[in-house]
Amino acid sequence: MVDFTLTADFEFSELSEDGCTATFQLEEDTPEELMASIKERMQTHIGNMDIGAPKHTIQIRRDINDGPIPDLSFDQDKCELSCNWRDLFTAFYGEETLAERLTNEWLDSKRTYLEELKAKMARGEIGAERAISNAILEIGNGEGIGRRSARRARIRHQFRDRGINWDPETDDSGEEDDALTKLRILKQFASTEAFSDEEYSDEWEDENEDEESGLDDEEDDSSDQ
Repeated sequence: MVDFTLTADFEFSELSEDGCTATFQLEEDTPEELMASIKERMQTHIGNMDIGAPKHTIQIRRDINDGPIPDLSFDQDKCELSCNWRDLFTAFYGEETLAERLTNEWLDSKRTYLEELKAKMARGEIGAERAISNAILEIGNGEGIGRRSARRARIRHQFRDRGINWDPETDDSGEEDDALTKLRILKQFASTEAFSDEEYSDEWEDENEDEESGLDDEEDDSSDQ
């Protein structure tokens, strides 16, 4: 799902013959009076993609970031949006993987601190609630640092491709903090979303468990005879 904070939604329509380009069409029930405004805003967004402070977000199930949308284009006549979904997924999950690795490295560097918290709790020097709270805070800090570093690596690479040396430490606009806060909030909302295929998966697992339980009962009955 590509979100440009519009008052209309684009739904998947088709894939190109090579399977790389995904096309999305504006919903059929979009009011006609909004069409001109939507087309104008879409063209404005796509023509002014801000690398340092993206105005869009990308959500793939419960994961969210504001990374690049390769080969993004908009057909005003057909009101269709298209992009290279393969490259989008590669960039998206490449950043997710880097963020996770950096987070784990941070937590590894704090292992001694976390062990000390556990020991203090065991000795009764601090309460369990305080120890758990401090541990959760440290883990949260690690995830935040990992995601910020991964996002910076992506933006730095994008600027480098344009021959620009970008240094986030010299940027005092507050845009980075605002973007990270927005992404964190959106990720919290996304974490509570339910997906239909997961519901079917749960039902399938329950049915299998029931079948296996039935087989076990039959085996028990046969062994008693």
